[in-house]
Amino acid sequence: MTEKADGVQRPTLRLLGAEMNAAPPPLPEQPRGEDDTATKPGEIFAGSPALALGTLGVKCFYLDTLGQLITVARHDKDTMRKIYGGNSALLEYQFPTHNKEGNISGWNQEKLASAMTRACSQKGVWNAEERVRGVGAWRDDDGGLILHCGGRVLIGGKWLMPGEHDGFVYPAFEPIPRPLPSSELDFEPGAELSEILRSWNWERGDTDAWLMLGWIVAAIFGGALKWRPMVWITGDAATGKSTLQEIMEQVIGGHGALIHSPNLTEPSIRATVKQSTIPVLIDEAEPEPGSKRLGDIIRLARVAASGGRVLRGSTDHQSHSFTVRNVFGFSSILRPPMLDQDLSRLALLELLPLPRTQSPPNVSPTRMRKVGRALRTRVVQGWSRYHETLELYRQALTLAGHNARGADQFGTLLAMADLVMHEDAPGPDRLTMWTAKLTASDVSDQLDRSPDWARWLNHLLGQPLDAHRGGRRYTVGRWVLAAAGILPDNIEPDRATARDLLPAYGLKVEGKGDGAQLMVANRNPTLGLLHRDTHWADGGWSQAAQRVPGSQKTNPLRFETLQSRAHAIPLSAIPGLLGKDDDARQRPDQPVDPFDPNAGI
Repeated sequence: MTEKADGVQRPTLRLLGAEMNAAPPPLPEQPRGEDDTATKPGEIFAGSPALALGTLGVKCFYLDTLGQLITVARHDKDTMRKIYGGNSALLEYQFPTHNKEGNISGWNQEKLASAMTRACSQKGVWNAEERVRGVGAWRDDDGGLILHCGGRVLIGGKWLMPGEHDGFVYPAFEPIPRPLPSSELDFEPGAELSEILRSWNWERGDTDAWLMLGWIVAAIFGGALKWRPMVWITGDAATGKSTLQEIMEQVIGGHGALIHSPNLTEPSIRATVKQSTIPVLIDEAEPEPGSKRLGDIIRLARVAASGGRVLRGSTDHQSHSFTVRNVFGFSSILRPPMLDQDLSRLALLELLPLPRTQSPPNVSPTRMRKVGRALRTRVVQGWSRYHETLELYRQALTLAGHNARGADQFGTLLAMADLVMHEDAPGPDRLTMWTAKLTASDVSDQLDRSPDWARWLNHLLGQPLDAHRGGRRYTVGRWVLAAAGILPDNIEPDRATARDLLPAYGLKVEGKGDGAQLMVANRNPTLGLLHRDTHWADGGWSQAAQRVPGSQKTNPLRFETLQSRAHAIPLSAIPGLLGKDDDARQRPDQPVDPFDPNAGI
């Protein structure tokens, strides 16, 4: 029906609605060109040994004749020849060019490029960051184990060639160790490695050796785990760290099966890992004054523990994301200060000096590589009970007082060790034994449960100031007590000097005695130096100051030549400050500064 006005016919709303709801007319069938020899959508040509995967923006993705993932933005002749392994005869057969005599003289670049891009378009939009699975372990939708060993992929208990399987692409890589054939498994790899690990002088004895065994197995299969436990091995010289690291590397599989270096950076790890799930082992992870390198790696390891996504920009001004599923291990003489959120993801294992009559074991690298392959076999054989084993340990640890993070962390380590040491799920006796050995205090003791503002105050008040008087060096806490007039007159420093000194550091004390307040500038370059290499740097201390109970914001104040808003913190709100000073006032002949262990040096 149409309405007519002024001689013009217009469609009614009813007719418009019917047309909008009608199915769109079919597209005209596209004629097949001479070069279109494909037999099904997405196939470059019938029998093509290279596979089209899809497209994203101006890029096309392929698996070449070796199964390697190739990203192509420009289909030049050399690139396409390499994708087909230099097999010019095949390309000449599919896309021939002819000379004047009618003989084949080469292959047609334009036709092959057209066939390849059309195949990618037919496969649709494809994101390598979501669909590619590199070397290492993976988990299928039902929790089953997938093991990509570079040249072969174990899926559903069968070894397949690299390629596209169940919607994911497993590109070919340099081979890494495969599980040992069951027919060659005539020894117990878990028991053998456990015995070797117990030869070190661990702080918690066999418990730490068992956790170390669990971490090595977890490192190999990290990509298939829901939680990836980190380990940090510490120990002084002559504790056998270097030998332990060599054995760990050999068992895991050496080059290609892990990333191991003392000079790694967060970008270099990301560039090397790509879509693989191989473990990352960092030795000599010592604190580095003024460097963010180690902190960046620790943050990446934190994300990897639960398989989180990392977003990064690039030189092409595009945002790139990837998911990290790698197990991280660190070793050092000293462990740097860390946040609780990082410490709770760690198993801290301390090596003590070996007795004079004892030395690290001398083991064969060849044997250790065979042990590593045999461990893989044991896990593949026992994977069907892994989830039950993990849940039993998690429940037992939770009942023993561990929080959810501790149950994940230590439950995963115990479950992975259990898979290679036993053939059945843990019973009550085994669970009780390990929860007795691994109490909740093993987690809580390594964490600082103080609120962040209290830890910040402890850090600030413990910083020594470069103001030498009579060969003595005092901390901020001591100068604050002096500026408040709390220290006795015969104990240095004196109040006048303290009130003159503190503003140069973005601090000042107003008032006197127990009712005095510490003013902390929100912004001050010298105060920033006292927070260097901490998470309170770059003005972050002002947020901590704001959280101190009783803290109040102030109007702009003058700190020597600089002006800044500040937070006024009552001295009575600073834990232990006034109480410990009371002890000093009662014994003026013993002016011990609780915030300055190096006073007088």
